[in-house]
Amino acid sequence: MEIFELQFLEIEKKDKERALSFLEDYVQKEPNDFGAKLACALYLQQSPFDDFPSAIKLLDDLLIIEEFCVRAILLKAFLEDRELGQVSDQSLNEINQYLKYTHNKYFNQLFIVKALYYNSKDNDTCISCLKESISMDPKASYNHFLLGKKLQEIGKISEGKEQLEIAIKNVAHVQHSVDFENYNPIDFNEFVEESLRGVNISLPNYEEMVEGLK
Repeated sequence: MEIFELQFLEIEKKDKERALSFLEDYVQKEPNDFGAKLACALYLQQSPFDDFPSAIKLLDDLLIIEEFCVRAILLKAFLEDRELGQVSDQSLNEINQYLKYTHNKYFNQLFIVKALYYNSKDNDTCISCLKESISMDPKASYNHFLLGKKLQEIGKISEGKEQLEIAIKNVAHVQHSVDFENYNPIDFNEFVEESLRGVNISLPNYEEMVEGLK
């Protein structure tokens, strides 16, 4: 863990506004530190700030510095889908470029955000992307959940229900208030485990999964 992250966590325990100011000041002093930009973007998009435009701008700036920063690509696409209702064409291009040239531990999550792009545009491509993610990460939950919803949407009710049941089974931990005492809001891996893999999720998100089976 970097020194600036340890300093941030110490401040964040006492004052979230001061913690954000600390991150923003650090980014100003170290404009080429893409780890700090990513941390600031992660923090900005969370409650109580919910400042998605500023988070996306930081991620765009980061991608100018580091074109193939997969973490920035993933977070940006996720935020576009969640807040704007659609992953942008620019993000799709960034996803496809990354998929073409490299491979790392976040490769399967790229297929999830690619599926989000096609969710309202092309059912077959959306389903294909989700199946690709599942083939690489069958123990994740969110890919099964999205596939289950999509299958039910196109009338394949029993197949969709099967995927939703797998999604619920694959949730390893449901977070309650006590869990947030040790939560690191700028840890990208924690973001992935909750928002892109769905194996360590908040109670409201888990309840949404269960609701899908009714």
